[in-house]
Amino acid sequence: MFRDIALMNRGELCSKRYIYNNESVPPALVSDSIHIRIADQAGDLIYYNFGETIFAIRRTMERCMYYGYSYYSMRMLARCAIINGEMDNARKYLRLLSRSTFQKKWSEEMRRFTDDEKLLPKDERFRMPLKLYNEGSELVGVDDKYVELTILNKWMYTITNDPQAQEVALGAAMMMRDRRCFWSQVQQFYNINPGKHFPMHVQEAMLFEVYELGMTDVNLSFVQFDERVVERYKAFISKMKQYASHGMDEKMIGKALRTEFGDTYMWDYCVLREVQTN
Repeated sequence: MFRDIALMNRGELCSKRYIYNNESVPPALVSDSIHIRIADQAGDLIYYNFGETIFAIRRTMERCMYYGYSYYSMRMLARCAIINGEMDNARKYLRLLSRSTFQKKWSEEMRRFTDDEKLLPKDERFRMPLKLYNEGSELVGVDDKYVELTILNKWMYTITNDPQAQEVALGAAMMMRDRRCFWSQVQQFYNINPGKHFPMHVQEAMLFEVYELGMTDVNLSFVQFDERVVERYKAFISKMKQYASHGMDEKMIGKALRTEFGDTYMWDYCVLREVQTN
């Protein structure tokens, strides 16, 4: 999740996400071990980076109930208040932090945003959370402690005209492997980015969806594919069918293809079917 957040801030979510290892390690079920979940330890920070300040505040307050207030929780509450435009609340948290030796400098840096909100979009610490806060609809209900699933479910349905926020929505549809949302987001990308090439992984997904998954009603004539993407897609399908004809099972085929195609959307889609989250 944090790697995806970093790519999202750099505008590379749909062009570089699948070059990294997206495999997960299932939790070890030991009876006497302490189970640690993303929702408990990092849910507030993840929600904040996606502009979901209400859920971030909720997770922070739950942390405070169990462990008491900390510098970390006070800083999170201050940043959420600034994003929400609740400057009186932000000043309250910053005033408390300013009384500590090691948080005084940070609180002074944040205070200028409470005095002038126009500075927020220009600061890298607030730019993307503020953009996603403004572009997306507010999350409602509960997340049942499934942080990643809650965020992706919201964003794959979000239609926005902001190019950076739309990349997040398109990336979410790809991660959730939802065909209807994916093609809706593809159309929206095309509408708001006239003349711009589709990101590499989106091109891979389009080819895979149409020619391998049988989306024959989709006309790809509007897409200008990179030659290397098309060549790699054809090579992937050819080798996958070749290995299957030799009697290899899914895991064996995935292992055999990983070296050459492990950085593609097609490999991720076909092999990583049991990704663990939260």
